[in-house]
Amino acid sequence: MAANKIFASWTWNRKLPAPFDDVSVNVKSSTHLSTYNTENTRTASLHAATLSAILQRMELHITPEDENAGAVGTQGDLLYTVEYPSKTGELHTVVFNRKTGKFIAGRYDDLTQPPKPYVLKENEQSGTALFFALLDIALEDEEFMWHYNMLLEQKRMGFPDLTVAAEHAYILCDNLYRRVKKADTLGGAGIHVVTPTTGNIPNFTAINLNRGAYNPDTVLFGKFKVFTVSQNAGKKRRMSIAHEDFIGKYVLEERTLTEKEQQCVPVLPNWYVVPDEVVNICKHAQQTTRSSRPMRNFLLRGNAGTGKTEGAKAIAAGLGLPYLHLTCSANTEIFDIMGQMMPVSQKQNTMVEYPTFEDIRMDAATAYFKLTGEYNEAITEDEVYDKLLEVIAEDARKFGDFADMTDKEIGKTILMPKSSVQYNRNVALQYIRKMMEVHTEVNEKQKKPK
Repeated sequence: MAANKIFASWTWNRKLPAPFDDVSVNVKSSTHLSTYNTENTRTASLHAATLSAILQRMELHITPEDENAGAVGTQGDLLYTVEYPSKTGELHTVVFNRKTGKFIAGRYDDLTQPPKPYVLKENEQSGTALFFALLDIALEDEEFMWHYNMLLEQKRMGFPDLTVAAEHAYILCDNLYRRVKKADTLGGAGIHVVTPTTGNIPNFTAINLNRGAYNPDTVLFGKFKVFTVSQNAGKKRRMSIAHEDFIGKYVLEERTLTEKEQQCVPVLPNWYVVPDEVVNICKHAQQTTRSSRPMRNFLLRGNAGTGKTEGAKAIAAGLGLPYLHLTCSANTEIFDIMGQMMPVSQKQNTMVEYPTFEDIRMDAATAYFKLTGEYNEAITEDEVYDKLLEVIAEDARKFGDFADMTDKEIGKTILMPKSSVQYNRNVALQYIRKMMEVHTEVNEKQKKPK
């Protein structure tokens, strides 16, 4: 089987694109890592080809009218088609099959001539165009999408803080590297990539190009120059809806939210692109409001990182409703959600739950905390026994024959020595046993109906 060379050792030695080529930017970080980085020695490294692809993709967001910024599209559910404007002046075309993990690629310096071979080698092509084709899949991951959008904001502002920009770049590079490297163990989060050991990426044949074998049926960004958009499905360009045209525009009914509810209505971050699916859900909910069966329950299904959580928040923002969430598991019961009726006694038991002798002997500090609410690591067993006697005496005063007695009188009643703070342990135990009996008797009386 062909080996994956997209992250060959020489690719880590290439010069980083601006502004990450600045001397103030460290190539490696041990603190800003992807969640997929589970190595013993944890380090994230900036990768030139990955960053170049990401920065060029961002140009499509910032200057969508620029016809020379490249193009991104899809064909069916498996093929990702891109045209990447290389810094060499060539136009690199790539088709990636997410099922097989294989690329087809070519290079154009003259669009009227057949494409030249794309060779993934140190002195040939860097692989940036290949990464450009992987970015739509990479963006299905929530971590990658979040840091991508954070870096996009930095780029929009002209990279005012290189340290912050580099922090996002570390995680983006590390995320994509780990998801390719460990694709077989990451399930849906993994990205399977296969490249020939020779580095010679299969080229486009004239026959396939002429018969439109790689014509995208969906245009996501940019304008294609080599590939012809399929006429069968029509051109479907992903349009981004402005936040001001979405937030609160699908209100279901006129009512005034309370101040607390208003605080729970989500505020969408500037980088968030509202998906068509979210808009459609809001439209259906609003349009069916006055019908006999209004649509109110929607199920968002997808792999981890595909935007389900952010989508739910966006739906709440579009409907102008508070956003609340409940995390469930296999052990979640209906009572956790709906609550349940519980009997309440007429008179609540306010007596202290005393620590046992075993508690005091095994962990005096915790036993003392149970009695006083104060944690003292240096407390001794004798001091805990003293406090236990004091608490029991205080409780005993609230009930029965002990109500009007002092500590001394209670001590006399239960064979406690009349004077001296130092007491015989056996006598103390008799005292405690008696108090425990009082405690039990009082509880039994409280349980009996009047």
